[in-house]
Amino acid sequence: MQSSRFGHWISFPLWGKSGRYIYFISNADGYKDLWRVELSDDPYRLQGSPKKITQGFIIEDPDLSPDDDKIIFTKFDRKHTIFSLPLKTELVVEEYQEVMANLPHLDGFRISPNGQSMVVETAVQGRQALVIKSVSDGAQKVLYDAQPAYGACWSPDGKWIAFDAGGGDAADIWRISSDGGAAEKIVEHPGSDWMPTYSPTGDSLCFLSNRSGQFDLWIQNLRDGSAHRMTDTPESESAGFWSHSGRMLAYFREIKLATLRLCLYDLRQRREIEMRGLYRKSRATCLSRIVWKYDDSALYFIAIVPEGVGLMELSLADMKVRTIKSFKYWEVSDHFDLHGDTIFIAQSCENQDIWMVEGLTALE
Repeated sequence: MQSSRFGHWISFPLWGKSGRYIYFISNADGYKDLWRVELSDDPYRLQGSPKKITQGFIIEDPDLSPDDDKIIFTKFDRKHTIFSLPLKTELVVEEYQEVMANLPHLDGFRISPNGQSMVVETAVQGRQALVIKSVSDGAQKVLYDAQPAYGACWSPDGKWIAFDAGGGDAADIWRISSDGGAAEKIVEHPGSDWMPTYSPTGDSLCFLSNRSGQFDLWIQNLRDGSAHRMTDTPESESAGFWSHSGRMLAYFREIKLATLRLCLYDLRQRREIEMRGLYRKSRATCLSRIVWKYDDSALYFIAIVPEGVGLMELSLADMKVRTIKSFKYWEVSDHFDLHGDTIFIAQSCENQDIWMVEGLTALE
């Protein structure tokens, strides 16, 4: 099974007892919905296009009834709440402030440069979408839902949102005005281009691409369209996160199955600095975020701590790591951001129910 970041996938195939249909779960529209495809008289040939049975579900473990008319499955209902808290060592419960609640299917969020809005990768009417939400009152507008979009980030002036869309080798980098309108493709190349991040000046993008035959970090000049490869290793890497000065990029690299390394790249000296090794159990992955402190003196990321999960600070002055705040493992997701001296972090709550769809034989 493959993550939607890397293209559309299917899982849990079920062959109907009559031999006429195959049922399966796919994320083709951004969710884990139930689909089916019809078979011709030859059971090894598909007939027609797959058709979706559920809309906006997260489904696992489907099973068909003996008469092919009903299917039972587990439905996951995951809601997220984003709250804010001040950036300091000792925090008390009263300092938490709920920013927005009941967000379904949260894949990430970013605070706008002025701190008044956030772009949220969530769902609207069962479709994966980019949504602009007000931090003060939660008012929202759907920015983009033409296809599942990921890795949304703001331009430094707050006028644009860049993201990747298309899935797998069809993924390219797009941008859309934060006021709305039509999206335009700004990085297009055979292969996968993912997880863009704007430079502090807004004239360059860093992104992950396999256009060279392996996944490396690339930087593209948005003025003249030129692109150059920044890293050259067979290992997997995360997005590149720019320092506020624009001199450094921070990223994770997967060295081997159980180990990640946090790295810095000095853009002036054009050299990489390996900072710190992290075990996979740190909860960091190559899709995880690294956030720079406003004065570039520290980096923040999520890791496992004795109490559960910790928001960690790595000081670049002494290379020491400290826990800013710890949570129970189930209390928070991996999504967080920093604006000034305020942390925004997402809490997730998951429920599971058993559902059934009936009347399958009557569907066209």
